[in-house]
Amino acid sequence: MILCDSTRVQLSLLTLPNCYFNFRFERFDDESFQTIQQALVNYIRSEYVLGSAEAEAPCKLCVFLIANVTHISVAVIRNKFSHTLTLFFLCTYNEQWPTFFSDLFTLIRPTEQTTQNGFNRHISLLFFHIVLEISGEVADQIIKSARNFSTQRHVRDARVRDGVRDRDAAKINEAVLTIVAENAERMSELRKNSSAATDSRELDHVIELVDWGVRTFGSYVGTFHVLCVILKV
Repeated sequence: MILCDSTRVQLSLLTLPNCYFNFRFERFDDESFQTIQQALVNYIRSEYVLGSAEAEAPCKLCVFLIANVTHISVAVIRNKFSHTLTLFFLCTYNEQWPTFFSDLFTLIRPTEQTTQNGFNRHISLLFFHIVLEISGEVADQIIKSARNFSTQRHVRDARVRDGVRDRDAAKINEAVLTIVAENAERMSELRKNSSAATDSRELDHVIELVDWGVRTFGSYVGTFHVLCVILKV
């Protein structure tokens, strides 16, 4: 795909907060943390919970964080946002945002302001992407070997792995398996009776959720050592 000059500029701007978070190992001051956290959470609520998960791809978060960026492809901005959120998670999970996953789980169930049933598909996919990215950042040897070794990063990543395993691994495991099971059941129903679909793309949507859920399951088992939890389900 050939990108026009404006798209290249937008992609470059989207990279700036990621570069900043990627090399930050010290604690944010409280005001900066709360400002960035609130921007991220508000963006998730407006676009993923109450909106259409960037169906028109307006880069509102990047407007807030860096510059007046307007529109960019849906897939690119979704991937960029999940990566930005992952990097901010790594910076803040241990000391400032230990409730990250609990906060995310509260958004997965539809609110009274939406018409969705079951789990919110957009938040579920965002959750899967984030867990996959966290696993890659802290445990993928290919990614780690491509970087210059940093003692600060090594120590932080170990603390993140330990913290997730101790506080959130069981909840992550339960959420992934529950979302996959619910959507696998719905996938089976739709394959037997396509007329039961609520819209023309519902089968594609549930297949996508099952696929990403299975990938996520495979990623965190080794990263957070939750095999004992899985065997109890």
